[in-house]
Amino acid sequence: MQIDTPFGPGRLAMPSGPHYVFVDVKGAMVNRVPTNFSLRIEDYGDGFEPQRDREGSRSAYHALHARRADSFQDLSEAGRRRILDAMIPFVNDFMRQNPYLRDEAGEARKQADIEKLETEIAELEGKLAAKRDELAHVVGG
Repeated sequence: MQIDTPFGPGRLAMPSGPHYVFVDVKGAMVNRVPTNFSLRIEDYGDGFEPQRDREGSRSAYHALHARRADSFQDLSEAGRRRILDAMIPFVNDFMRQNPYLRDEAGEARKQADIEKLETEIAELEGKLAAKRDELAHVVGG
């Protein structure tokens, strides 16, 4: 969905259910530098934050992909920090103001899982029917 972020228009998605948010912004001005960035933040139960590494510490480095739009160079640490300092509270506020998004994302994930399982079951039933035919052929002669 299209949203207005502190850095201009962006896109917010919850592609795998209600537990993480992906925000993509093109042409943002960050510290007077044209910037494209993508941010993935997860909900660990007490609000959205940068994804954690295996030890459970916060690792914003892997959560944010930010490059200068004019040269494709990585954004400075100051620019990265500015994005995180603005976007983490923004996403948390946005999600609190739009709680239905979690429900919709959860339902969409549930439906996708159901469809996947139904497809797998149909494939397995087809294979089972073929094996039964093969067995009948061997037993019958």
